[in-house]
Amino acid sequence: MTPNVASFTYTLPATSTLTSILKNIGDTHSWVFQNATTTTATTLTLAAGAGWNLSGVDANVDVIAGAAYTDRVSQYVQCYRQSNKDIHCKIDKAIAAD
Repeated sequence: MTPNVASFTYTLPATSTLTSILKNIGDTHSWVFQNATTTTATTLTLAAGAGWNLSGVDANVDVIAGAAYTDRVSQYVQCYRQSNKDIHCKIDKAIAAD
């Protein structure tokens, strides 16, 4: 995603619309989000939609700063369908290691 004009929040769609992706309890799926802008002050935030539970190592793991693209920063979002039909996702933020 490339928020070119201003900071951007991407709200995940309601889990009721994703029944074909994670339809059975225990099904898993992963996504990678990357802020592809080179503007430092322009952030990309991942937000939970209806039926989503997001967790991570701290309260800011859902935000990728602008200019992170050149630093190879990405959010790795690993999700599974819970028994109550919600989707739980663990967010890991990866940075360049070299």
